[in-house]
Parts: sequence; C-alpha cells; structure tokens
Amino acid sequence: MSGFQSARGARVMGIALTGWLVSSLSAAVIYESASLGPIGQAGGPAVRATQFLGSRFEITQTTNVTAIGGHLRETGLGNQELFGAIVMLAGPGAMPGGAPFNPGEVMTSITFNPNPATTNASDDIMVPVSVQLEPGSYAVVFGSGLFGATGDGGMPFNGQTVTAAGSGSYFFWDGNFSTWLNGGGFGPLRFVVEGTTAIDTDNDGLTDAAELVLGTDPNNPDTDGDGMLDGVEVDAAAGDPCPDPLNADSDGDTLLDGDEITLGSSPCDSDTDGDGVPDSIDTDPVTPGDALQILEDVVRNVSDTIRAMNINPNNGEVLILGRSNRARRARRNILGHTASLAAFFIDVDLPFIATIPLQAILRRTDGEAPPRDWILDSPERDAINQDVQTVVDTLLSL
Repeated sequence: MSGFQSARGARVMGIALTGWLVSSLSAAVIYESASLGPIGQAGGPAVRATQFLGSRFEITQTTNVTAIGGHLRETGLGNQELFGAIVMLAGPGAMPGGAPFNPGEVMTSITFNPNPATTNASDDIMVPVSVQLEPGSYAVVFGSGLFGATGDGGMPFNGQTVTAAGSGSYFFWDGNFSTWLNGGGFGPLRFVVEGTTAIDTDNDGLTDAAELVLGTDPNNPDTDGDGMLDGVEVDAAAGDPCPDPLNADSDGDTLLDGDEITLGSSPCDSDTDGDGVPDSIDTDPVTPGDALQILEDVVRNVSDTIRAMNINPNNGEVLILGRSNRARRARRNILGHTASLAAFFIDVDLPFIATIPLQAILRRTDGEAPPRDWILDSPERDAINQDVQTVVDTLLSL
C-alpha cells in the first residue's frame, strides 16, 4: 500500500485549496543566517557564474515560502541579474548533489536584479517566490549563469553577525573546479527566507485551514476514527472521494479503512480480490478464492461460535438467553444446527436454499421483536448477525 505514503519535498496536497489557504496567512521570517549590517556597501564575496553562494536551513513543519533574499548588491552597469533558488538537500550537513544541481532538487528559482537603481550599492533584497516545502533540509543559493541570469553581484557582510541557525550553514559552488565546498571563510553572509508555517495542530498531515474546508477536526488526527490519519486519507484519495476522512468505512464493506490497510485490502473496494465475497468475511481478501467454499467456511465458523457459547451462569457470562440451562442449551443447539444446515446447503451447491435457515438465525439475532432474540445484546451477537447478513446478501447475488 505504498500509494498511501506522502512524498517528501514540495508537496501536492489532495485538495486544491490548501496552498491558497496557507499563502493567505501573514508571511514571517522563517530563516535568517545573519543580522543585517549597514546597507550601501561595496565589496563582499562575488556572486557570478563561476561562484554560487549558499546557506542551509531546516524546515520542521509544512511551510509555504513566499520570498527569499539577503544582503546583496550588483556589480557593474546594465542588466546584472542574478538567480535565487531553494534547493532540497539530502540532510542537514549536505550540499546539492549535482554539478551544480540534479534534476528535481531545485524546488523553485527566480531571476532578479539586486539593485537596479544604484550600481555597486548593497541593500537588503527580498524577491517573491511561491513553493510549499515539507519538513526536511534545504538551502538558499544565489548565483548566475543559470535560469536566465547573466549578471554579477556580491554579498557584503561588514557589521553583520551570524545567527545560531546560520552557524555552519554556508557553502559555495566553485565553477572553475565544478565542485561544491563547505564554508569558504567569506564572513557572516545574510540569507533570508520568508513564508508562512502551515499550522497542523493535530499533526495529521493537513493544515488547520485545510481541515476547516474539508470538515475534518483540526484537533483530531483521525476524525472518523478509522485508523487512518486524515492527511493520509486525503493524500490517498488524490482528489477522488475515496478514501473519505469523514467516513470510517469508505467502501461500505463494514471494515474500517485503517483495518483494511492492515489486512492489505482496499478501503475503496468492498471486494478487493474480485472473487464475489466481500472483504469483511473473506478469509483472504487479497487472493481470489472459491466464493461458495469461502461462504461455507464462514457459516461453519458461525455454527462453531454459537456452539461454544456458555449457558451456565456458574461458568461465567451467559450469552444465550433462556430461563434455565436446559432452555439455553436447546436454543444454542437449534441455532448451531441451523447454521450447520445452511453450510450443508452451500456445500451441495444450493445457495438459495441455504438462505432460508440463515434468515431464521437473523430473526433471532437482529435486536428486534417479535420474535425475541436468543442471544444477549452483545458484540458477539452483532458480529454473528452481521456475518450472516453478509453471507445471505452474497448468496443472493451469486
């Protein structure tokens, strides 16, 4: 059931509104490698086609990044556009895996002029981007020679102090040797990431805002109580109505969606293996079998379950109703024999005839009168009634 697992990286939610809901929140600084020194500076390490500068950062919650930037300047006259990019990394101390980038690791990029009005004068520059990131390791990288950027620039650092988050975060691309290197001794360069944290109070993989749209409970990771997290159900559905985070049994086969995942059956198909027997009573719901044989086995199991029920109060809980042990024994035997008779009819390929004794069991276990039930109101009675009803429905459909 690997299809129910979420992918790492820029996440495509199962509902189209999620990104809009997250981006509608107020953006804030979510990463800052160094404080801002005086603007209007010249100098600083170069940003150009043969040298990219980068800083690593961590995302701990689903986050919608709305802008990236830092203390930057352009060099020279004319079009001095640089690129800015967010790159996914393999881990906290990693660097990009390509030369310079591998396909798929650049989450977003933008080309911009760091200061078109004043040549060589630095400023605290922020440029808009839009990407949703899952928890993991990333880096902001500035450079040239890619993504349409052809200019030169720099990153001044006088008067700046590295933050706790920025310490040890720096690395650079040496285009002359086609390699990424840690550190560089450039000084406290300022990289900034702004965005909105997609708040997920119950940690179910859905933002609180998305849960309000869906109708799920932002304080309950499993709103319908089926054993599947709300976010897992939405991801698995991928826009389809199933599985449904508001319906514990999305396919109506009486098995909870989470139980189906455990069994290996589908929460969106009441007969996963297509053998004509519903998953709820199929002894092997993922391997097609002989339908009549499976149904016979189910009915014989019902008979054995009834025959094993206690009738003597001195021996524990009594589930068979009656005024005396003799009366309870008689009723237990009648129900057990009736189930065995139904199993016999199934065995000799008389499925319709088998439904007649099974209907008699249903009338004595349905919680309605008349006639009165012969089994105490209990989970055991309800399980027998449910299995027998499913067998009857299946026999009539064959």
